[in-house]
Amino acid sequence: MFLRKMSLALVLVVGFAFTAAADTYNHNYGCGNGAPGDLCRALAFEVGGCTCVNTWRTGFSATMNGYIDHEVTRSGTYQVYFRWFNHGWSQGCLDFSVDGQFLYTACETDEVGGDISGDAGAHRWRSNDVELSVGTHEFRFDSHLDGGDFYAYFLDLTLTDANEHGVARTSLWSLQDDIENIALTPGPAGADGAQGPQGKVGSDGAAGAAGDAGDAGDAGAQGPQGKAGADGAAGAGAACTPCADVSDAAVTLACKLVGTNPPTNVPELREFAQAIVDNLLISANICDSDNCDIAAGIDAAIDAKLNP
Repeated sequence: MFLRKMSLALVLVVGFAFTAAADTYNHNYGCGNGAPGDLCRALAFEVGGCTCVNTWRTGFSATMNGYIDHEVTRSGTYQVYFRWFNHGWSQGCLDFSVDGQFLYTACETDEVGGDISGDAGAHRWRSNDVELSVGTHEFRFDSHLDGGDFYAYFLDLTLTDANEHGVARTSLWSLQDDIENIALTPGPAGADGAQGPQGKVGSDGAAGAAGDAGDAGDAGAQGPQGKAGADGAAGAGAACTPCADVSDAAVTLACKLVGTNPPTNVPELREFAQAIVDNLLISANICDSDNCDIAAGIDAAIDAKLNP
C-alpha cells in the first residue's frame, strides 16, 4: 500500500457523511451529483480509482484497491448490506473484507442464488451479519486484476443487536471490545483437577562413589556345640614283660642293694625283694598277669642264687 488509511475526519472533509439514523450508515449511489453519501467519494484509493456514470453508477477500475474507514459508536451486531449491478457491461469481480477478514467475492456476472439476492432489473445484493466493537473499522474492496470494471451500487451498515454492557461476542472483529471489559479482580480458585497420568520412568542415574567402610560389628554369640566325633580306632597293645623276668629283676636289684641295709636272713631278703616288686608292678606290663605268681618267682630266684 502506498497510501495510508484516511482518518474519519479526512473522509468527512471529502464528502463522507452519516445518515440521520443513529445506528445506520449509508454510502449510496449519488455518484456525480455531490450527494453526501457518495460511495466513490467516501473511498480511499491505494490503486486505481472509480468513475461516476450517469450520476447513479459507481464504476471501479479493474486494478482498484480501496477502503472506507468507518467509525462505530456502539458495539454489537451490524447488518452489512452491499449492492452491485449485473447488466453484462463487464466481467469484473472484487473481494470484500472487513478489518482484513475476507467475507466474499462479488462479480458483475453473478446470478441470484445462495447468499446472493437480486431482481429482474439486474440488481444484485448480499447481506452479512458482522460483530463490530466501538472504534474504527476498515471496509475494503479489492478488484481482480484479470477482470474488467465493477459497477457498485451502495454499502449500508445497520445495527441490529447492540452489546452495550460487555456482552461476550464470538467474532474477532469485536475481540478488543471484550478485552477492555475483562474484570481485573480474579475470581475464587477452582477445585483441584484430577490427578494427571503417571509420567514416564526416567533412566537410571550414574552409579555413586563407594562409601567409607563401616566400623567392625560386635562379636556374635557362641554358636551351638558341634556333635561329638566318633571314637578313634584302638591302638596296638603295649609290649609286655614276662612274669619270670619281673621276679628275677626284683631279686637282682635286692642283691645289689643289700650292701646298704643287708637283710639278716632269707625272710628279710624275701620281704626286701617283695617291696621292690611292688614298686615295679606299678608300671610293669606283665605278660599273662593272671597266671603270674611273683612270690613264687622270688623264692625260686633267691634259691637259685643261694644254691647255685
